[in-house]
Amino acid sequence: QKPFLINQYAVEAVMTMILRLTRGSNELSILYLDICEVVSVLLLQYRARLQGRFHLVIKIFQGMMSSLFSNTKSQAKRENETGRLTPKHARQFARLITMFCEPLHLQKQLKATSLVDEFRKEQAHVGQYVQFILHHCCSEMLNGTLAEGMREALTPALWSMIQAIEMNDADGIKSLSAAMNNSERAVLRGVYEDWRRFGKWRGA
Repeated sequence: QKPFLINQYAVEAVMTMILRLTRGSNELSILYLDICEVVSVLLLQYRARLQGRFHLVIKIFQGMMSSLFSNTKSQAKRENETGRLTPKHARQFARLITMFCEPLHLQKQLKATSLVDEFRKEQAHVGQYVQFILHHCCSEMLNGTLAEGMREALTPALWSMIQAIEMNDADGIKSLSAAMNNSERAVLRGVYEDWRRFGKWRGA
């Protein structure tokens, strides 16, 4: 309600606490939606203060991504204590990724040519970072499993990240693929082909 009270230190302190929660909380299934709400506020109201801190944002998103998967040792322990995350959590996470890749404050004003350029510029800037989230996601898909309906819930986020990467560098996906092992590369290929067939033409 009073954004002027939140300074740079407060924003970074909040991000640090969220990062700790995504890495070590045994009640993440209870806290997850609240974390999504806080991150949403940061992206919508304090995005300018996140500039230069995107490495922290990426770490937060990687932790939130990992929490959606099960059958890893840490996740199995968490499931026994608090229960499994659901497609509802995945949808909220996908919304945050999309919000990060496609800034709403610029997207709502796309009719103005200058703002279209600003939107694309910011999307390309984000594309430099989200490749690390996409790489992490492909790795998690190999090491863990998603509950029914969660892959579909995450699809908009995967497509949004690919779009941002392509906006930054036409060969960005090739560069990312080169940094992966063979198994991760196969997962990325499947995600990318889905985007080329369906996601690339969203809104066309």
